[in-house]
Amino acid sequence: MSFVNVSRRYSRSDAKSYARANLHGVWGAIPYPFTPDDEIDEQGLRHNIRYCIDNKLLDGIYCGHFMSEFWALTTEERKRAAEIVVDECRGSIPVMVHIGHTSVKESVELSHHAERIGADYLAVGNPYFMAYNDEQIYDYFRYISERTEAGILITNTGYTGIVLTPEMISSPDESIWFSLMTGHGCRLYMSSAAPFLLQKPGQTPMKDYSALAFEGRTEEAAAIARSFEPARNLFNKWLRDPWPTHRVMPIAYLKAWCDLLGMVGGPVRPPLQQITAAELAELKQDVASIGLI
Repeated sequence: MSFVNVSRRYSRSDAKSYARANLHGVWGAIPYPFTPDDEIDEQGLRHNIRYCIDNKLLDGIYCGHFMSEFWALTTEERKRAAEIVVDECRGSIPVMVHIGHTSVKESVELSHHAERIGADYLAVGNPYFMAYNDEQIYDYFRYISERTEAGILITNTGYTGIVLTPEMISSPDESIWFSLMTGHGCRLYMSSAAPFLLQKPGQTPMKDYSALAFEGRTEEAAAIARSFEPARNLFNKWLRDPWPTHRVMPIAYLKAWCDLLGMVGGPVRPPLQQITAAELAELKQDVASIGLI
C-alpha cells in the first residue's frame, strides 16, 4: 500500500538492506535554536548546519528528537524545522527525521511530510505514554510502519522510560519490520550531540578513529580513542550524567556549549530551565580546558 509518492534510492521492501549498506559514519543529533521571543531561529539553524557540513564534522544529521526539544514543538514547527534541515543538507549529507509523537496519526502526518521534502530516513522513538507492554509498543510501531514508505530507525532510548526487549527487536513479523530497520549491523554513531560539541574545524577525532576502526586499523583507532578520554569525560559530565543523576534533560547545557563554539544555541522552552550564570562559567572553563575554545 502506498500512501505518499516519493522518489528515493531504495524501496520499502529493501529498506533494511539499503540501510546496512549505506547508513554509516558519525552522525550528529542537532538542537533547534530559539530566538529570544521564543520562535525557531531559522537562520541560526541554517548556520549550525553549515558549520557542521563545511567543517566536515558529520556524515549525517539526525533532527527532531530529544536534542531538538521535540516535545515542546508544535507539529507545524517540527515540519518547518525539518524543511530547513533537509534543504540545507541537500547534496551534502543525508538527513534522518524523527517523527514520533504521542498520537500515531500525528506521527504518520510527520512521516509523510518528511518523505515529501526528501528526508533520507525516518526515526521513531519508543512510545512514552500509554504503552506499557510489548504488544502495545509493537502496535504503536506497526501502525506507523504500515503507513510509511521510507526506512525507519527505531531509537531505543531510556529517556522515554520504555526500553525495547530483545524479543521485540528480533520479531520476525514482516507486517511491522518490513519497513523498519534497527541499528544492528549498521556501522553508525548517532543520536548524540558529541560529534559537533567535541570536534572542531581541523580537529575531528571521532571521525578519525571511526574511519580507522571501519578500515580494521584497530590499534590506531584505539590510540585516538584513548587520547579522547578527557573530552569524553567532559561530555558525560554535562550531557549524560544530569539525566540519571538529577533527572535533568541537559538541553540548556547543550545549547550553551553550542554558543561557546560559535554555533547558535539560544534559550530552551519550559519546563526546561535555562543555564545559570555559575553553570555557564563552569562550562566555559571546562570546554576551554580541552582546547575547544
